[in-house]
Amino acid sequence: MDGVRKRKQKKPTQKPVDSPRTSTSRSFHRKNKSAKKISIQSSRTIQSVLPFFKKWYRPIGVFIITGILIWAVNYQSHTDVVIEPHLSYVPFQESITLYDNPNQDQLGFEIIALTGSEETAITATETRAVESFAAGTVTIVNEFSTEPQRLLPNTRFQSASGSMFILGKQEVIIPGKTDAGPGTITAEIFAANPGEQYNIDATDFSIIGFKEAGLTDKFNTIYASSSTAFSGGFIGTEPFLGEGEKLQATNELTESLTNRLQERLIQEKTERLVLIDNSLEMRIEKVNVQSAETENTATLEINGTLVALAVGKKELAEYINVELQKRGDIDNQKLKNIGTIDIKLNQSSIDFDTLDSAIVIADMSPLYVSLVDNQLISQQLQGLGITSVDAVLDAIPTIDRAEITINPFWKKTLSSDANDISISYKQGSYGSIIDGQQ
Repeated sequence: MDGVRKRKQKKPTQKPVDSPRTSTSRSFHRKNKSAKKISIQSSRTIQSVLPFFKKWYRPIGVFIITGILIWAVNYQSHTDVVIEPHLSYVPFQESITLYDNPNQDQLGFEIIALTGSEETAITATETRAVESFAAGTVTIVNEFSTEPQRLLPNTRFQSASGSMFILGKQEVIIPGKTDAGPGTITAEIFAANPGEQYNIDATDFSIIGFKEAGLTDKFNTIYASSSTAFSGGFIGTEPFLGEGEKLQATNELTESLTNRLQERLIQEKTERLVLIDNSLEMRIEKVNVQSAETENTATLEINGTLVALAVGKKELAEYINVELQKRGDIDNQKLKNIGTIDIKLNQSSIDFDTLDSAIVIADMSPLYVSLVDNQLISQQLQGLGITSVDAVLDAIPTIDRAEITINPFWKKTLSSDANDISISYKQGSYGSIIDGQQ
């Protein structure tokens, strides 16, 4: 058309049936018609099952896996029980004899002591008449002889102004003179009478007895002189600390020192010891009164030692535990702690220097913890439903409280095998003072 020649399309040449390219496949199908039928039938079977499998394979898989997990968890099921054992106070009130050297079944004591001092300034409110004698030191000179000269006690010395003094109660030997000079010795002499008029300045003295005896040479060559003034002579009144004031001040200081040493004793004693009430004794060893610079005041000082009886806390606990067992007051229980300790001396007085025994009264309530039978508890709990546990535990007197954990968490019953029930105790439940854990 329109000058373009339309070509005729050739029909495709049909390939021979026995073409080498397709003969295997075809002959396979022909020769194996039954196989082909089976193959087609199998394909139809799979195609008919496949939609069902695609629809349910996930739920089935989940179900299988869940079953396996449940079996595995149940296989590992376990029950943990944490118990708080029952606590009870057991009263103990008894007289106990303590010994310095106790036997095995006896309780011993210890003596503890603290030393200290206390002082205070006190004002004298009383006065008293007082007389005092002046005194001073003189140098006695021997120009009389090369031989030593003896002066007897109470030898009289007269000052240049006429005041009379006497030698003390000891005799004095004056060395003899030598070529180097006269013999000399120092001695203390005292006024013959009290009074301030004897507080004289440095002066010369003669030994009046020689003159009275007519020993003029001795009187002129044995003499004395002082280089410092005499002092101490007085007649009048002075503030006085009476015995009543001194006793009152001493008692107040004793009480103050006792309280202070008692506080120290409580603070410084070791925790292993228990002080016994009424056993404290304050020993005042020294009372010293020293005048102060002001005329009417003085300082009173006392020194003393506070002694007391004590008993070992652990030893006391062991003794009480044994006594309670003997009395049958405890059964299948363990002493946890000794509780509040009240122990006092049951004697009017004691002599610490010779003490070999002492009687005390102990009044206390030790705390005991019950012992629990683990195997019995496991057997009673095995296989119980969680709602039945409280009733079973309430019926066991040795248990105050228990916490139960069941694995896996969704189980509503405890492990059916007692071996799968683990029993433990709250930390510190069985700590004991006897074991050193309290």
